[in-house]
Amino acid sequence: MQLTMKAIISGVVPLLLAMHCRLVPGKPLLRNRRNLMCDNIGPCGETVFNQIKCQVTRLNLSAPGLFDAYLESQGSPFNRAEVKSLCVSKDTFPSFNNWTRKEMLISLYKIFTFFNASLGNITRDQENNDRKDLLERLSNTTAKTRGLLANLTCLLCSEYKVTDVKVTYGSEETGAFEKKKQGCWALRMYTETIPLIAQALGKCHRQR
Repeated sequence: MQLTMKAIISGVVPLLLAMHCRLVPGKPLLRNRRNLMCDNIGPCGETVFNQIKCQVTRLNLSAPGLFDAYLESQGSPFNRAEVKSLCVSKDTFPSFNNWTRKEMLISLYKIFTFFNASLGNITRDQENNDRKDLLERLSNTTAKTRGLLANLTCLLCSEYKVTDVKVTYGSEETGAFEKKKQGCWALRMYTETIPLIAQALGKCHRQR
């Protein structure tokens, strides 16, 4: 379903993003008539694109560990050998393109908005998991993803005057095993996609 994400205020992803980014069929994430995506967005500063590079670099480095922790905590038959046959979905993960910088930023916004919603669902479904390292990795990845979304929104709004981005969301599964499969698929696609993004963005220049 096609939904419009209208979410980041004052350069910081608000609590609404965490509360409402659940893949619930038939329900828009935010029903406000006003476009809130660019409300109160000011100039981003000269280093924001480099900040995005650095945020993606950190997410890329942590992605394999998150995926492995997820697989290890789900039990049989979830393992690396079965990933391609088991971790599949009828949904479509947002594609990445880098034809122009503007199109690249829009595709990044779609990918990480989708992924942030998926992280919310995975975290909710794993709340009773005894593997605290998985929950910690999920929490850290969520925080980094929201920070990245804040910078992407700032750049899209202030420099490229993009005020509305349509994001395609997947369906929410109901059974415990199907939820595990959906979470595995989302993390698999993320882990396969983010190295391509990091490579396209280029080297992160550490700030002194």
